[in-house]
Amino acid sequence: MASGGNADTPLAFAAMALLSAISVLLFHAVVLAERALLPWARETTG
Repeated sequence: MASGGNADTPLAFAAMALLSAISVLLFHAVVLAERALLPWARETTG
């Protein structure tokens, strides 16, 4: 088993940034779908 400085740190940070961006986009897509499909829920939650 090898350990040490062979990790690709820039690739790991790029992957985390990409996953974060995808999660934010999916969250907003769900919010838009909720507003379109459940208009009465917005009235009760304020």
